[in-house]
Amino acid sequence: MTAPAQPTQITVAAVCMTSTNDKARNVETALAYVREANARGADWVQLPEMFPFFGTYDKVYEMAELEGGPLYEQMAGWAREHKIVLFAGTVGERPDRDQLPATALVNAKGERRVFNTAYVFGRQGELLAKYRKTHL
Repeated sequence: MTAPAQPTQITVAAVCMTSTNDKARNVETALAYVREANARGADWVQLPEMFPFFGTYDKVYEMAELEGGPLYEQMAGWAREHKIVLFAGTVGERPDRDQLPATALVNAKGERRVFNTAYVFGRQGELLAKYRKTHL
């Protein structure tokens, strides 16, 4: 059995949106743009940095989720539903307290750490890559 042919051309969509402190609305807006990009033939869709929530650092922590949380599952579902590669901008990711030493759970200011994480999901919704920015 041979592997499916890879596309010789890729259509990419870059989503631009103004995120606010209303996470539900931001996620709904991002999904609408993903749907529109897919309807226009996009194979790869790039969401912007911190698209789910933009606000003060303490609120970013409150809105952040663990990897595998509800937003992660939603984004994986968008990729699977639309058969796209989804570059999920960056999102606030809470550190897994069971996987990291206590020193990694706070930032240099002593605040609860939030990772600024980019996920890339494949066409079946599988996680292809993950990148955590180190400066947040």
